[in-house]
Amino acid sequence: MAVSATAGRVALDMRFLKLPEVLSRIPISRSQLYRMVAAGQFPKPHDLGARSVVWLESDLDSWIAERVSITRNAEVSRG
Repeated sequence: MAVSATAGRVALDMRFLKLPEVLSRIPISRSQLYRMVAAGQFPKPHDLGARSVVWLESDLDSWIAERVSITRNAEVSRG
């Protein structure tokens, strides 16, 4: 789901991702994902209603970028 504002407003591009799509982008199991959420190591999902949660694509993209940055910085400091 994408949301865009009309002229005169700040444009917001938000897309909701359900669990299967999150798991298709992050190579971990469902149980590992929820353990990471509980430990504060992964973005928390947003409730849409009874038994329905989603993640913001922008939160997931930021998390991925942060992991890449950490890995690259570790490689530079080792090399």
